[in-house]
Amino acid sequence: MRQVREAGAERVVFAVPVGSSNAIARVEREADEVICIEVPERFGAVGQFYRSFEQVSDEKALEYLDRESPI
Repeated sequence: MRQVREAGAERVVFAVPVGSSNAIARVEREADEVICIEVPERFGAVGQFYRSFEQVSDEKALEYLDRESPI
């Protein structure tokens, strides 16, 4: 988030579907706004909250990042 702010972002909003209370607290110190749908008491791993949470290869992740935003 620091890189985004240093790149000139006026506002940094961090949004995730689920996160641990510790992680969300750390992010709240950096972002202007944090949106997290679920912060469960017992958080083991993100994958436990999805029916399918398969690994994405580095190549596929880079392909996603190279796409133009639909927004």
